[in-house]
Amino acid sequence: MEAGRVFFQQVRHVIKEEQSFVLESTLSGKYLEKLIPKVQAQGFDVELIYIFLENPDVCIERIKERVLNGGHHVPDDDVVRRYYRSKNNFWNVYKEMINQWFLVYNSDLRFKEFCIGVKDQYDINDADIFNQFIEGVENGK
Repeated sequence: MEAGRVFFQQVRHVIKEEQSFVLESTLSGKYLEKLIPKVQAQGFDVELIYIFLENPDVCIERIKERVLNGGHHVPDDDVVRRYYRSKNNFWNVYKEMINQWFLVYNSDLRFKEFCIGVKDQYDINDADIFNQFIEGVENGK
């Protein structure tokens, strides 16, 4: 709880000071849906880099590795729920709100930018990965 309070306090501070900032989120909640219009009204441009993994199993395996290195655990059910909610929130809510967005695939050894867009206008750099991403969104998983 303390960490969350400090996080929100820091976000409010950098916005008040009109400082550029980077924020990491799973996009599985609604906090940013309220924050984005506020910062845009203050003149901020909002860009979003969405890191896409092939499936929730890859996420679960990475969390296991993180725990072995001292990181925190997330229950598998939460990971699966957040995986699909995050994709749906990005595609159906956030991409329409922000100034520019990038979809990046991270299931391989290297990051691969596979789509760049502004609202619902976008350029696909890798149709196979894009179709894999969008299939889960369209199926409502």
